[in-house]
Amino acid sequence: MAEHVVVLDSGTDTVKAGFAGGGLDEKEPVLTTPSRAHVYPPGTAPAAGTAPGPQSGGVLACPLSRGAVDRWDVLEAIWHYCVFEQLGWIEGEEGGLMITCPLAWSRRDREVAAQIAFEGLNASSAFLADSGVCSLYSVGKVSGFAVDIGHGKIDVAGVSEGALCLAASETCPHNAGPDLEARLRASATPNLPSDEEGLRNLKEMCARCPVNDAEAKALDTGAVSGSTEYKLPDGRVFSVPNAVGMSLGADLYEPSRLGSGCSEADGDSLGRRIARLVLALPPEQRRQVYDNVVVCGGAHDIPGLKARLANDLKQYSPLSLPSSNVPGSGLPSANVPSTSSASASQVLTSLPEYLPRHLLGVSAFMGAAVSAKVSVWGQNQQITKAEYDEQGPRAASLKCGF
Repeated sequence: MAEHVVVLDSGTDTVKAGFAGGGLDEKEPVLTTPSRAHVYPPGTAPAAGTAPGPQSGGVLACPLSRGAVDRWDVLEAIWHYCVFEQLGWIEGEEGGLMITCPLAWSRRDREVAAQIAFEGLNASSAFLADSGVCSLYSVGKVSGFAVDIGHGKIDVAGVSEGALCLAASETCPHNAGPDLEARLRASATPNLPSDEEGLRNLKEMCARCPVNDAEAKALDTGAVSGSTEYKLPDGRVFSVPNAVGMSLGADLYEPSRLGSGCSEADGDSLGRRIARLVLALPPEQRRQVYDNVVVCGGAHDIPGLKARLANDLKQYSPLSLPSSNVPGSGLPSANVPSTSSASASQVLTSLPEYLPRHLLGVSAFMGAAVSAKVSVWGQNQQITKAEYDEQGPRAASLKCGF
């Protein structure tokens, strides 16, 4: 890979950027910046050296909402900041771009991203990769479910032999970070942080998921007692009832608890959702995908979540239950023990020693960085500048396989 390739992984909360082939180590990604930028009316941008902000007439804008892009102009500005101001690109000597794409991005979105890469950032080459495929690739898997729990949404991506299966993939838009923060704010917990950052830190520290039906029942019946003190990074200490912390994890795992008016399918727990989605795959692919579940993203390490998911995947497995399915759903009844060979080990709960501890939190970036070096630029699969000049934005659809 002769040219320097930059990887851009854009989330609702942060954009992660770094270099392809940098290695799976604690130094990557080299840049994590908020997914926000100040936007100014035409002709009113502050002079160089002036601090941006409301005092200079700027409005803080977020380009993504629950994984979908609302403002491509703002996202382009953030990408430009990353590659030119932080990662050292020089005009006239630009390199390649590897861009990850969440489930919410349509074909048109991906073509717009390619257009920005070549026309806005003048990349010499580019490739657009599915985030779920990259997340699995980061832990050495090419088939499985990637459950990416981010700040704005949860993506459940079914992947078979390195290809995203759209029919077996869904975005869960009702149980994201802001929803849980609102739930915490609305709880009867006294003396919560008044600032958004403090509330978010407290939410991340106190949330835990019931590991089984018994704990979930105890939560629903008010049998969870006591409280725990949490010390925020700035030194403030807050006490949160254990029932409140557990309810946040339960709401994340099963969005129907949030009472957001979502449909029955949208309200499915993560375990039932995966058990339903796997049936969209050809029968010969179901086992290898169902037996490899990787929980990743910023909230992947919520206590109890992986254990609960592993238990539910075993309980609701539809792969060897022809006689005990719930009518119309393809799922076994909760009252009928599963005879599937699925086991708790199908959910990745720990990383091999040679992988960095923080990998699952940035798995899409890490997988994209490795894939760019080994599979894409290493095998000349990228979109070249000449191909883009000839085919335009649709080169992304033709070359990147979506």
